[in-house]
Amino acid sequence: MAGLRFGAKTIRNKRKVDVIMKRILLAAITVMAFLGTFAGTPNTAGAAEATVGYVNMDAVFEACPGTNEAAVELRQLQATLQKQFEEESPQLDDAGKTKLEQELNAKLAKRQQELMDPIQKRISRAIRQVAQEKGIPQIVKAEVILYGGKDLTKDVITAVKA
Repeated sequence: MAGLRFGAKTIRNKRKVDVIMKRILLAAITVMAFLGTFAGTPNTAGAAEATVGYVNMDAVFEACPGTNEAAVELRQLQATLQKQFEEESPQLDDAGKTKLEQELNAKLAKRQQELMDPIQKRISRAIRQVAQEKGIPQIVKAEVILYGGKDLTKDVITAVKA
């Protein structure tokens, strides 16, 4: 009996989820239709391309000078810290292991920030520079673009390498 009840509950929960998802979808479509109808700007691909640019951040990071070296250094540091943990942890109780793990993770995170901050700033400057040169006020990650916009990835890679 308990198994059947669980099954019935699961089916009812699935139906509730389906109803909720349909309501969310309907609300999203209604909002999109409203915005498309009453927006002050024309709803054309040309207008979207003029106001929104997008960048494939993975490609930019991969092409940015210093990224590979930073990744190698971080992997080496992580291996060193892992080895240190494995050597020191057998003599520690659970609380000591937890404290050591936190200290080593903090050390790794600090070094990661030291290495990645200059790279991120360089990429941000390149994106800002390309946006200004192209007259595009808004730049987003390529992953969020569904339709339209202007791909600025190659321009940003060129700027970041300069």
